[in-house]
Amino acid sequence: MQALKGQLTLRGVAIGCVGCAIITAASAYTALKMGALPWPIIFAAIISLFFLKALGHTNLSEANVTHTVMSAGAMVAGGLAFTIPGAWMLGHAAEIDWFQMLAVALAGVVLGLVCTALLRRHFIEDAELEYPIGQAAAQTLVAGDSGGSTGKKLFGAMGLAGLFTALRDGLGAIPSLLFGNVALPGVAFGVYLSPMLLAVGFLVGTGAVAVWFAGALIGNFGIVVGGTAAGLWDVAAAQGIVSSLGMGVMMGCGVGVIAKNILPKAVSLVRDTRGSVAVARVEAASPTAADEAAA
Repeated sequence: MQALKGQLTLRGVAIGCVGCAIITAASAYTALKMGALPWPIIFAAIISLFFLKALGHTNLSEANVTHTVMSAGAMVAGGLAFTIPGAWMLGHAAEIDWFQMLAVALAGVVLGLVCTALLRRHFIEDAELEYPIGQAAAQTLVAGDSGGSTGKKLFGAMGLAGLFTALRDGLGAIPSLLFGNVALPGVAFGVYLSPMLLAVGFLVGTGAVAVWFAGALIGNFGIVVGGTAAGLWDVAAAQGIVSSLGMGVMMGCGVGVIAKNILPKAVSLVRDTRGSVAVARVEAASPTAADEAAA
């Protein structure tokens, strides 16, 4: 327990739980409205560090635990927002009560924790996959804790984004959508003015953004507009094809990852996870013993 001193604190858990409830509600709304959910990890990191500093001395470890608790709500909200509406689409909403929905949410949380514990080391340490939002959150905590010009730029950018959003949504002084009046059959076209989406683009990089944009062009202008104009199908059928392709790509990628990276290495993944847990217990019990075990 000595290793947790200064990291897992009562005030950190309290701040994290309150923020988790707020972020969960906001994330569910964002996911349903936009059809996508940029994880608010960076926002949670900034808010966690702000309130912890307001309450007195803190450290990066405490802020890291607090923002992890706070941002966990977004993960649950994303899982629910992208699955539960299927019950309404299939016409089974009347058959589901709140207790069943709560059970599904809790089961998803437990399953997510188990999968994260088993797969984190393989994908992050062995495969060295990129996780730009997580890395950005870590740098945000470091910059905010150190203060100076970096911290001022960070919180200044957050303030400008908030002001822009207030002018756009609250006062209507800035249009939320450019070229939104373009009339195309079956396609909702426009450029959404969003500081959040601009920041997400910087985080994930040009390559990922280019792939997303190309997919939108092919799906909407190629299949919907082009296919309809060529007489291959009507607008409703084209929209169904685009939706099916999107779901197929996501599910296919998931199946491919499981078949290639998880199933062949299932035993070693469990063994590595048990080894990591054992080392963590040794480190928590005695730093000297941990050094001897590592040697």
